[in-house]
Amino acid sequence: TYKYDLHYYEADGLVIGVKEKLPEWPEAENISFHQNYADYHNGFLDNGEDLDGIRYLYKDGVSYNEKWIVPAGRYKIVIRGNGINEDCLANIYRQDGGTVLESNTEVRDEKTIVLTTVLDQDMDDLGVGFYNLSDETVELYDITITGIE
Repeated sequence: TYKYDLHYYEADGLVIGVKEKLPEWPEAENISFHQNYADYHNGFLDNGEDLDGIRYLYKDGVSYNEKWIVPAGRYKIVIRGNGINEDCLANIYRQDGGTVLESNTEVRDEKTIVLTTVLDQDMDDLGVGFYNLSDETVELYDITITGIE
């Protein structure tokens, strides 16, 4: 079930929810996945800069994506970039005050961090924090969150 009373449609690989029914489009049925994408441009940034679609995070830099609205469930979050090292931290949090949520790191290398988490309730303020505690500049490309079974 979905939290919002909307009519859902699929277009170009995206699921779109609208209040008014679109009679010329068939409504999506049995949507079994949930994915959101963030490219950082509208999120919080401290000690870094966005250039040509890449977020550069300098020493002691902090980055947060825009909040996501997601239903309860199990999720995989993939952070893609370059120069991610052992001094970089990532966490999943609620933007309602910064509550950090429990997660597991499934993959971690210089180009990717994959986190998994279980949300026991719908959330309209989910985010990912990334912290560069190293002396090197880190490039961040994007973040995706995908529902998993």
